Amino acid sequence: MITFNAWRTHFANLGVLVGLVFLNVELNPSKRIAVYSAESTSRSQFPDMNTSRIENPEIIARVMQANPDLDEIEW
Repeated sequence: MITFNAWRTHFANLGVLVGLVFLNVELNPSKRIAVYSAESTSRSQFPDMNTSRIENPEIIARVMQANPDLDEIEW
């Protein structure tokens, strides 16, 4: 009976290990998709920002103005 319980424990541990490996394999593509999506969103925002700066040069002028509430180091 002791050896039977020992084998059951080993099979249970093996099942947990297989489950962890399966979970890692399944989550890896999801992680890649999330990273790609974040990078794609970030890259798509840069052309829009540049277009808005070209079309509205007052935005650049306003950004480049010193903020009177900030001292030189903070600016």
